[in-house]
Amino acid sequence: MPEQFWNRVTIEESGCWHWNGTIHPKGYGYVSIDGKSLRCNRVSYEFFNGPIPPGLCVLHSCDNRRCVNPNHLRLGTDADNGKEAAMKNRMRHTLTLDQVREIRRLRIEGFKHFEIAKMFNIARSTATRIINRTLRKHVL
Repeated sequence: MPEQFWNRVTIEESGCWHWNGTIHPKGYGYVSIDGKSLRCNRVSYEFFNGPIPPGLCVLHSCDNRRCVNPNHLRLGTDADNGKEAAMKNRMRHTLTLDQVREIRRLRIEGFKHFEIAKMFNIARSTATRIINRTLRKHVL
């Protein structure tokens, strides 16, 4: 593991290996290795456990997005991550059916995805997925 990685890690009493370097707006640590910007939890997982199979995510058992302790990291799907987030009540925002309908109506009226996202305090990608009906497709 490159020295620039270890120089930015602090081991906490909780057992988390806290990333003190660059942080993405979503709270995950990032490091640049060989000119590539990579999520630190993925770098740590791969260093200690090997490659991450396509379609899988690195999940945190400690719920600390800055943690890079391989003992706190495991593989799972997006669905696994969503189920766990719901069980632990750490979903950022749950939209009502009326809000989903309003998001789609606002887009038809000409609002941009990022504007709608800001109005509802959701990620732009979430607004886009709702508008394109890849998320909440059952809502008419």
